[in-house]
Amino acid sequence: MGTIAFTLFVDPTSSMITDQAIHGKRSIQEVRSMVFYLSLTAIIGSLLSQAILYPAAVVIEVVARFAGQIHF
Repeated sequence: MGTIAFTLFVDPTSSMITDQAIHGKRSIQEVRSMVFYLSLTAIIGSLLSQAILYPAAVVIEVVARFAGQIHF
């Protein structure tokens, strides 16, 4: 989902901002700020996903063990 959302929303917008900076309509500082915040959010997103990974795996394990004990 994240990759699809990035491709549909963030990538075209960042390309437009970069193009505007090349043509002098925006400052290079705005592009640098955009790159900084995109990098920062990518790092934070990776850390959050790693923090959620183990608890989610434990929940899946508990549900699988419970489902394995049910006999139809």
